[in-house]
Amino acid sequence: MTFPTFMGYRRENGKVGIRNHVAILPLDDLSNAACEAVANNIKGTIALPHAYGRLQFGEDLDLFFRTIIGIGSNPNVAAVVVIGIEPEWTNVIVEGIAKTGKPVTGFPIERNGDLKTIEKASRKAKEYIQWATELQKVPCSVDELYVSVKCPPSCKKYPAPWTNYMYRSNAASPTPHPDWLPTPQWVMPLKNW
Repeated sequence: MTFPTFMGYRRENGKVGIRNHVAILPLDDLSNAACEAVANNIKGTIALPHAYGRLQFGEDLDLFFRTIIGIGSNPNVAAVVVIGIEPEWTNVIVEGIAKTGKPVTGFPIERNGDLKTIEKASRKAKEYIQWATELQKVPCSVDELYVSVKCPPSCKKYPAPWTNYMYRSNAASPTPHPDWLPTPQWVMPLKNW
């Protein structure tokens, strides 16, 4: 079977993205302002603020880490600047994203302060933007494309854990992408929608 092609960005791990974002990713809600400041300083970057990352423990914390690593690992992201409050957790996220082979650097606010962190992260983000703009799109087959599907808020048929998936576009019966599904009970084929 022959699949149509599209122009996309092939990442270091072989996955394909349509977009070429340089993401400024906060590790916790206390880092949101620093991430937004970096994105404001360096045009072309995208800050991804959220309300999580503190007072999480055990499985909840593991799920949070996998989610943040998954966002940074997304093939639509060319490079990532991670900003966190303290260095240990920031490094966990950086190491997780680095497994994809994409450029990623972490900046802890602790021991540096907001202003110094924003300055250093802005310099790295500028470097990443310059690098990412030089990347060329290449022909890619649609069978390499993963598509994220989200049920609208009006969808009351399934509870929240069933509403967000990433599927391979060529699957006869769509298969969820393993990086986006933390537990097996979340697997549900699209035909059930």
